[in-house]
Amino acid sequence: MSHLAKEELNEWIGDPQGYTGGQWRYAILQPGQTIFFNSGTIYFLFSVSKGQCLVLGGHILQWSNVEQWLEVIIAQIRNPGILNKNARLIIAKYVDVVADLIRRKGISCIRDEGTAEKFLDNIKAFDRVFITEEGPTATPHVVVQNSEDGM
Repeated sequence: MSHLAKEELNEWIGDPQGYTGGQWRYAILQPGQTIFFNSGTIYFLFSVSKGQCLVLGGHILQWSNVEQWLEVIIAQIRNPGILNKNARLIIAKYVDVVADLIRRKGISCIRDEGTAEKFLDNIKAFDRVFITEEGPTATPHVVVQNSEDGM
């Protein structure tokens, strides 16, 4: 499912195993084929063959939707039932890397001002949620804004 309305997303988050709403699609991949999902796409994977299946997943960051990526991360931290096992620490590392990239390059690497502002707000929201969940050992992120671009 992709391009969910907020209500649909909240319903799915509330019961990811039992949710039956939304517009579901499927694809049958043949050997050697690849599929790509944008941040926030809800997906399930089934192997229909008796042979081996190799699945690799990860986060692909696009500056054009970095704020949406972080919104998905925040939803995952708030709702551990929608996460794979042991994903919390990996997620925190992803956020560390992205925050560090932006700290070094400057927030101007996100060209759209609205996206940059949403990203900064989402970093603060991530810190509030993660620190609340992890306790006093969690370290907040500090993203330095560029003085020359006024953001």
